[in-house]
Amino acid sequence: MANNCGAAIAITGSPTVLRDWLASVLEPRLDLRVVDGADFDVELPLPMSILERLDPVPRHVGPEDHWGSQQPDRETRWIMQGFGRVYIETVFAYGPPEVAFDRIAAASPELTFTITYSEIGFGEIGTLAWAHGHRILDTRVNLN
Repeated sequence: MANNCGAAIAITGSPTVLRDWLASVLEPRLDLRVVDGADFDVELPLPMSILERLDPVPRHVGPEDHWGSQQPDRETRWIMQGFGRVYIETVFAYGPPEVAFDRIAAASPELTFTITYSEIGFGEIGTLAWAHGHRILDTRVNLN
């Protein structure tokens, strides 16, 4: 059984850009009018892996080689927090898939991605951030 890494992912940008990004990467049948102009949290009905949706594994490549993680995220909740912010709560195996987010951020340079995580099994907490398509922050603390 993998060590669980609890993570909170914030995706921010202008409300228009973020809405267009959501429309392009999420369920095509999801009616985003529910979040237009919302200034409160709205949980999006998306029981999907962020990795499988935003950075699918190519054929003939293993997940660990592609994502830097053996398996996709699970227990994922997408929450729209009005005014240009999406918040995602999820669980990764061992740690956040940094390689995958390097690609995800590069593909959407107009958005900022921030991951705050806690991996109690290895005793590590940290924050990673990407802006303008590049990693700008990598802070880790070993609690052991």
